[in-house]
Amino acid sequence: MSMGNADEFLDLYKRLEGEAIDRYGFPKDGTAVSRLERLPEFRDIAQELSYCRDVRNLLQHRYQLDGGFAVQPSDGMVALLRRTLDKIEHPLACRDVATGIDRVFGRRPGDRVLPAMRVMRERGFTYLPVFQDAGRERLYGVFGENAIFSYLIDDNPNIGDDCTFSAMQGYLRLDAQPPFRFAFLSCDAPLREAGALIDQAFAHGKRVGMIFLTRGGRADDPLEGIMTPYDILVRGRR
Repeated sequence: MSMGNADEFLDLYKRLEGEAIDRYGFPKDGTAVSRLERLPEFRDIAQELSYCRDVRNLLQHRYQLDGGFAVQPSDGMVALLRRTLDKIEHPLACRDVATGIDRVFGRRPGDRVLPAMRVMRERGFTYLPVFQDAGRERLYGVFGENAIFSYLIDDNPNIGDDCTFSAMQGYLRLDAQPPFRFAFLSCDAPLREAGALIDQAFAHGKRVGMIFLTRGGRADDPLEGIMTPYDILVRGRR
């Protein structure tokens, strides 16, 4: 363990508090770091940040002995504060974890449904975006279990080998899907906005399936990429 970590630790902690207040609008009452711990993007290090708070309080509010600190934070604790500070100062944008639209598994209205369903089963996909044309800039709809279920119980024909997505158009529209299931955000939006959308849906007993990224965050803008909650949870950590 390096000696003299306490001074750097206290400096980093102070900077972390300041950035948290500036970026998230937290009150200046000494609770900024504890509030960080409750944000989705910091949940994976919440316990470590809590431990840092305890150490900071010990160093800040206890007298030094013989001109030195009674304890010295470890190198790992100092490194954790550096990483957390960097994460706040240089936040990930949605585009940083999204799958580019050219790499998304999708189909067009004239494509057949059953072959696509088989691929979805093999790859474990829950939803399939259907694009208006080969350029993939416009969304025709989203295909998934709910679309199949609604289509069949409305006395439509069975999904045969020749059934195409265009035959199910009314069931693929986003306004025909359960609320909160799909959302649109700007590619440049901070990743925390996507996390907030998911938390909002969860608070209403709903689940976000896909987040579509466009240049301006509007549904009629050209598509740039797609995100899922998995992307935010796993790929959003760094």
